Amino acid sequence: MAGKILVALLSVAYPCLVFCGLYFWNISPRFLSLILVVLGAFHFVTYTQNKDEKKQNHTQSIVFFSFLFLILVGVWITNSPYILKLYPVVLSVVMLLAFSYTLHHTPSMVFRFATLQDKSVLKGPANYYVEKYCRKVTVVWCGFLIFNALVALATVVIASDLAWSLYNGFISYVLMGLLFAGELLFRKKNKMRQNEFCALSQQSKKFRDPDHIVSYLGRWEKQEFRTWRNFVNDVGTIRQLIQSKSYSKWLLHSEDSYWFLVSFVAILQSKKELLITANIQPSFIAEIQDSETGILTDQDFNSAFSIPEALVVNDAMDEEWPAMDPDTSKIALYTSGSTGIPKRVAKTLRQFENEVAELQHLWGKDYVDKAFCSTVSHHHIYGLLFSVLEPFSMGAPFRRDRIDFPEELAGLSAQPYVIVASPAFMKRLVGSKIPNNLFSVIPVVLSSGGVLPVEVAEKTFQITGFWPQEIYGSTETGGIAYRQSRDCLEWTPFAGCAMTVDASGCLNVKSNYIIEADGFTTGDLVEFLPSGQFLLKGRADSIVKIEEKRISLPEVEMRLMASGYIQDACAVALSKKRQFLAVACVFNEDGKKHFEGVSKFEINTYFRKYLSDFLESTVLPKKWRYVDELPVNTQGKLTRKDVEKLFDSSEIRYDLISVEETGERALNIQVRFPTSSIYFDGHFPQFKLLPAVVQVDLVLHWCHKYLGSSLKLIKIPRVKFSRPICPNSMIRLEASYHAEMSKISFKFQDLDKNQTCSSGNIFVEKV
Repeated sequence: MAGKILVALLSVAYPCLVFCGLYFWNISPRFLSLILVVLGAFHFVTYTQNKDEKKQNHTQSIVFFSFLFLILVGVWITNSPYILKLYPVVLSVVMLLAFSYTLHHTPSMVFRFATLQDKSVLKGPANYYVEKYCRKVTVVWCGFLIFNALVALATVVIASDLAWSLYNGFISYVLMGLLFAGELLFRKKNKMRQNEFCALSQQSKKFRDPDHIVSYLGRWEKQEFRTWRNFVNDVGTIRQLIQSKSYSKWLLHSEDSYWFLVSFVAILQSKKELLITANIQPSFIAEIQDSETGILTDQDFNSAFSIPEALVVNDAMDEEWPAMDPDTSKIALYTSGSTGIPKRVAKTLRQFENEVAELQHLWGKDYVDKAFCSTVSHHHIYGLLFSVLEPFSMGAPFRRDRIDFPEELAGLSAQPYVIVASPAFMKRLVGSKIPNNLFSVIPVVLSSGGVLPVEVAEKTFQITGFWPQEIYGSTETGGIAYRQSRDCLEWTPFAGCAMTVDASGCLNVKSNYIIEADGFTTGDLVEFLPSGQFLLKGRADSIVKIEEKRISLPEVEMRLMASGYIQDACAVALSKKRQFLAVACVFNEDGKKHFEGVSKFEINTYFRKYLSDFLESTVLPKKWRYVDELPVNTQGKLTRKDVEKLFDSSEIRYDLISVEETGERALNIQVRFPTSSIYFDGHFPQFKLLPAVVQVDLVLHWCHKYLGSSLKLIKIPRVKFSRPICPNSMIRLEASYHAEMSKISFKFQDLDKNQTCSSGNIFVEKV
């Protein structure tokens, strides 16, 4: 240490020593060059003793020794003071080489200096942001060193010895000091502009101003805010409740995102394990709760502790602010698994913070001075990251309640927002009557939970002014990639995500968001491109998303078979206007006896009610088929594609036997309505017959189709329904259109029984 101090003093005082030696002490340049010998000897000893020195430092030392040796040789040969004065120039050039080298071989020199004292930055969530900033500062220093080397060289060539000594021994150091001070002021100002982005675990009790707005309720203009002062107090209150109980694990569910974050922090500060689930159906909770687990919620739930009541009962400031260790804080999210059992996905706080830091690195500048609002649940990883942890870490206020309806966006149009949404919400948005160019202040729009169709993204852009930024990922992997489909359909991986494809073509992801060392293999088929981007080619597993809620098909099947009435079941995801679940079931003997003589409508109602104890209402099956056996292929294996065909009959409304035009505006149609026709579903539970409204609708439909008239029903003055039309009967329709009277006359006959089923007149008008 003494040697380092001596060398530092010699380096700083070198210009003054040379000037005084030449003009006041009458020392020859050769003798003064011994100062360079001392400096070189110290560097040589340090270089040879440091076995762990990196390759670039070896190169820098060799360059430095070479320049120093040339100066020494030149001074001893010529005894010239000009060569002796080249040392400051050489020092600036060597430093320039060292700084510029780290611009191409990261990390940058300034980042290395910054991490000498604070090693946590190397693995902390602010790593990307700090490194990017330090690179810019390194570039500035390179510019200064170029300037300093040129001026120092000029003082050797054209300036007096006094000017050389004054600049290199005083002015250059003043300039360095000013550069240091300017960078410090800029950094503080820049941190204020960025709202001082900081990871959750690194924040202290006095990290923000007491009046800093953390969250708001409803529209921003209502000014129903919760401040940093409120947050610190509320966390302390909930923490006292948690610490007063003996539970080692806490299950958290709160629809209010502010109370959710308060409880989230309080549980981790108490060193308890945190369990997060969006499903709080009693039967589901019973499966994951044990005697060591307490429940914290803002909903009505037996045996749970109420967050609102706790805040009212004990509203006292807690002077403590326990630290959270991001590497040991245990967090688990519950999601559907491929086995049918609720899947527990283990995480640490560090992984969440790493991902939030990457989001800040990519888009933090776009979020400055904006408030966050969300249409998705923060109990899932996408909502947790984007609508709670990201805004909180960067100091942006977030909305406590979710946006449920697209029409609510009209009230947000005058403020700068980040809208955290899903494809399901976007589809409802573009299908609403909301006008284009709604926002006077263009928001940032995010979408995750499924692939957003390009036409929906384009319409969203027309309404909001922002083309949605899509994020692809999962609970297990966190964020994997992102895209804006306006630019391309390919997905760009997040930095730090290493991806490969397994033998089945599925994507495997490794990143610092994932606990498993081998990464996580998704159920998504992908195609990699030379650019490093990739295309999604669909799912290979049995996990599907209904309204962006992930559901395991085996879980639905397992639940049904656990009812005691189902021998076998197969669930499939179908798509019409929206995606929905459909289930084909085979009754066991108890099921056959229990539902004998019961209508399909009542059976459907029974199983929907049964499943509602385990599943959210949005993912309950919409269509059902009860069959003697499930279809299998030639190998005896059940295929979901074959099961999907069972539901194609929902489009078969009738079997058209023949169509004959018996006059200019007259028809004779023979048709049969099979038992599987949807016309028989749900109308008359105890007896299958063709409803009267269907008969009238068919008359209009067939007259329009075969007689070429666009007709609209306006009046039904006289129609007689004599006998029911039953499944599989051969039916004949006789219909004639009287344009001059705007009337259609019709008659349905059962040819098997030779009976008239219905007849009459309906009045219409042309559309």
